[in-house]
Amino acid sequence: MKLKSECDASIVEDEILIRYKSHTDRIRYIEEFLERIINEKKELTLHIRDTEYYIPACEILYFETEVGKVKAHTKERIFTSNLKLFEITETLGSHFVRISKCCVVNVDMIEAVRHSVTGSGEVFFKGCDKKAYVSRIYFTTLKEKLKESRLLR
Repeated sequence: MKLKSECDASIVEDEILIRYKSHTDRIRYIEEFLERIINEKKELTLHIRDTEYYIPACEILYFETEVGKVKAHTKERIFTSNLKLFEITETLGSHFVRISKCCVVNVDMIEAVRHSVTGSGEVFFKGCDKKAYVSRIYFTTLKEKLKESRLLR
């Protein structure tokens, strides 16, 4: 594998291009690693009543829909988002993963996962008492994302 970079003063936005012979696990890990770095500084516009807050995506534990509204949970507060859950996963990338019909979690903030006999489970987050519930349909996907995430660290 070779690494090549070049300076081009004529471009408007920086670009990273990966060329590969086949899309291997190693290439996928590199892509996800770069995606994390790029998205690390992303800030979302979130609300509490009439006040707009600019919260780094990396501080968000999870998003959930509640009575038609999308709530963004951090360790200390709960904000409202104007984004829909599918827009969140598209915008924030692979470290935000859906764990139920109404919940998307930040896999980087997960401390533990408890699996139940019914196939569903609970997700516990680093540094707080908050938790989210995983439906059995999404449990395998979550476990795979957690495994990939831990390999990148």
